[in-house]
Amino acid sequence: SPLLTSSSADGAVVAAGFDGFVRAFGQKNGRQIWRTPTRDHVYASPAQLSDGRIVVASTDGTLRALDPENGAVVWAFDTLAPIRSSPAVDGDDRIYFGSGDGRLVALDPDGALRWSYRCIEGDRDDLNGSPALGPHGIHIGGEDGSVCFVPWEWCRSDAGRGDARCTDGGGEGLPEDGAR
Repeated sequence: SPLLTSSSADGAVVAAGFDGFVRAFGQKNGRQIWRTPTRDHVYASPAQLSDGRIVVASTDGTLRALDPENGAVVWAFDTLAPIRSSPAVDGDDRIYFGSGDGRLVALDPDGALRWSYRCIEGDRDDLNGSPALGPHGIHIGGEDGSVCFVPWEWCRSDAGRGDARCTDGGGEGLPEDGAR
């Protein structure tokens, strides 16, 4: 699904596709403003942060924040698993999405991992659904047919810190030798 960057005719329509590109088109004239490649196809719809940056997930396992003016990558977070879930953004610009390894991921607006929670383990663990942000937490559907609910900031709570399904902060989980 496309994203309208504003209600103004001077805004952009941002869409991503199976060809692995994210594109912005002028709302007024339909002309392409920019295009940014990912390393694989995109199922997810883009979202927008309050400062205008556009966040988009790709099946290459990366969630990127793009500059709305030129499509340049501002930051990227790699999950090491395909992402088919559209990101959802809360009122504090925190970003939530499901990963192909069964984790619900929460990022800060600068792309740093806030926390992640493993909703599904084993076969059919892809969180294909897009997060629904509710009054008490986040709901997300999985490939196995389950719906997972995680209370707001659970992994940062006293009880959540003892939950083996939680990761609180940290990096992308890439190997220390730099291999990707």
